[in-house]
Amino acid sequence: MLRQSLVLNGQPLAIKCSLEKSLRSEDYNLTWYKAGNQTAVPRDKLSRIHQQKNLIWFLPAMLEDSGDYECVIRNLTSCWRMCTKVTVFERTDGLCLNEKFAVGELIYTLSSAKVVCPHLDHFRNEKNFQPVRWYKLFSVGNLWVSLN
Repeated sequence: MLRQSLVLNGQPLAIKCSLEKSLRSEDYNLTWYKAGNQTAVPRDKLSRIHQQKNLIWFLPAMLEDSGDYECVIRNLTSCWRMCTKVTVFERTDGLCLNEKFAVGELIYTLSSAKVVCPHLDHFRNEKNFQPVRWYKLFSVGNLWVSLN
């Protein structure tokens, strides 16, 4: 199954390799690769792109990082692969995003639904809580306007 991760150029990205629930940490070896490259992604935390536990980190993601990445999990008897497509995109002039990659949520006014900001779980903890700022994006003719 191919997953997809979208990130704005210059922003951080962390992608989790889903583990088999039956695997214990001492039972397997997990390695990230960029597709077509036989060299593993470094484990050195000082590298802009590195792997740590079951995550691959892009600190920050750059346009040239776009492409397919593969997580390979091996134990004594088996090998599993998980592929993900990383797309690093530029912002649209005058906006803080690119509308082609905006995450849309449709919430009805009489609903008690929550709007959730995706992909924050690897960047937050109790000691480092930053508020999320939401923007409403709408168009007037060919002009996109954002309000916060």
